[in-house]
Amino acid sequence: MPLTVRTVQKALGAYVVAPTGQINGQTYDVLEDELDTLVAQKPSLIAMDMAQVDYLSSAGIRIILKSQKALKANDGKMVFMHLQPQIRKVFEIIEALPTMRIWGWRCMKTILPSWVLSAFWVLRMTRMPALLR
Repeated sequence: MPLTVRTVQKALGAYVVAPTGQINGQTYDVLEDELDTLVAQKPSLIAMDMAQVDYLSSAGIRIILKSQKALKANDGKMVFMHLQPQIRKVFEIIEALPTMRIWGWRCMKTILPSWVLSAFWVLRMTRMPALLR
């Protein structure tokens, strides 16, 4: 199954990246190219909408972690929303979720303008964002 990636700028420095399909050894480069382009712009936030991702291999994990590390170096953040159960399980297995932000609706309402909120439907928050501490 081919991978397509749709990116939408929701605010200045805030993007929603929505991959569709499987992120594996044959398709990861599509996501890598898109994330590399965005990270080069030094955004403050990249929200990964994973609703349409049904498979994530180690190649996909590498791209996500690489991009997250580059964002962090520029004081940016990566958050995840709409994780499918099997994708959430992959992150749990590698114990990456505690370091990643998966935001919940209540938290989003407190820090984002209402016109941006429609882009950030999520499952639940695993820990409070540093912005609120």
